[in-house]
Amino acid sequence: MCAIASQHVITPTLACPTAVHDALVSTAREREDESPFFVIDLGAVREQHKLWRKHLPSVRPFYAVKCNPDDRILSLLSELGTGFDCASVDEIQAAMRAGACPTNDIVYANPCKAASHLRFAADRGVKRMTLDCVEEVEKVAAMYPTAECLVRLRVDDSSALCKLGNKYGAGMDEVPHILRAAVQRGVSVVGVCFHVGSGCNDTSAYVRAVRDARHAVDLAADVGINMSVVDIGGGFPGDRDTFAGIANVLASALDHEFSTGVELIAEPGRFYVEESHVLAVNVIGTRRVSTADDSTDASGDTPAMGCDTRQDHNMVFVSDGLYGCFKNLLCDHATAKPAVLVRNEGSSDSQALPGRPDTTSVWGPTCDGLDCIVPSTPTLPPLRTGDWLAFERWGAYTISTASTFNGFPLPDKVYVDEARA
Repeated sequence: MCAIASQHVITPTLACPTAVHDALVSTAREREDESPFFVIDLGAVREQHKLWRKHLPSVRPFYAVKCNPDDRILSLLSELGTGFDCASVDEIQAAMRAGACPTNDIVYANPCKAASHLRFAADRGVKRMTLDCVEEVEKVAAMYPTAECLVRLRVDDSSALCKLGNKYGAGMDEVPHILRAAVQRGVSVVGVCFHVGSGCNDTSAYVRAVRDARHAVDLAADVGINMSVVDIGGGFPGDRDTFAGIANVLASALDHEFSTGVELIAEPGRFYVEESHVLAVNVIGTRRVSTADDSTDASGDTPAMGCDTRQDHNMVFVSDGLYGCFKNLLCDHATAKPAVLVRNEGSSDSQALPGRPDTTSVWGPTCDGLDCIVPSTPTLPPLRTGDWLAFERWGAYTISTASTFNGFPLPDKVYVDEARA
């Protein structure tokens, strides 16, 4: 409904709710400069929480602050009754500002904690935290002996977009050593946790991880430790149908392995915020490239991200890029899918790049050749300076990973709260 028709291509339209679309269009048209902006739908966050309660009612979510630390989202989630998964002093402080109780509503879910951060957690009463090795048991014993620890397991994350097991998690053969060290040093181990990796859509990975957690609880019982908490981590997709399929299988596995006597928690991040954000960027420049242009260096290499400037195509430059809120293309393996939002009515059609519409690349504003957002897309009509593009489902690991490299500002935020039927 907000794309320009073309006889050459089928340009994608935005699927966002009416209030979000109206805010995008009005903000773009009223903008006095080219700076990017987000429209954030708090109603979408609220709907995701309802979905969680529907499919995983026995599991309390502890939102992963690292995914998107927006203060208004954190406050809303606190009001809805979620806890918070925090990995640093700043994230703990953000959760507390949102209303989280340090003792009950925060999990310090960083298996390797800096000493100053651990002291801060102790001072604030953040008792529940994760660890995955004997060395971390020693650190906790020396600095925070009254902490309540969860042993993080290394589980199969081979099907996830972002794998975590290469850095964190104890193998099942290591768990007994960790448990014995905890007993010897007087460190309280209250539970077990795992993470199947970020962006995991494989239901079998969750089932296997739940079985591993059951095994760890049994190993703990063998050395006299009664584990009462099972943290199933994060990795849950934002897509409603995909999540529902995973959650239903997961709920069955949890009921089979932990039917009674265990507190179940989780650490969802993208699930809550991915679909709540739309990013709008301005077209700040265009360039027609033909095979006659020598766009490679002496080695013949082409730019990163697969953008091949040796082919005939249209290059479009926009006001945010890989060093800003498209950093998730690198760190989260996201895919950017632009839609035309607003056309610049002040420019003539002759200013649009003519070229074939099936050869368009989209680039960020910095001076780095790495800064390519879309290597090639068949869905954009010829664009001109002043047009606006929009990227939906852009709330996960975007704001939280962005920088102001080259002096380009972070996007502004516009909030709406679209009511659902």
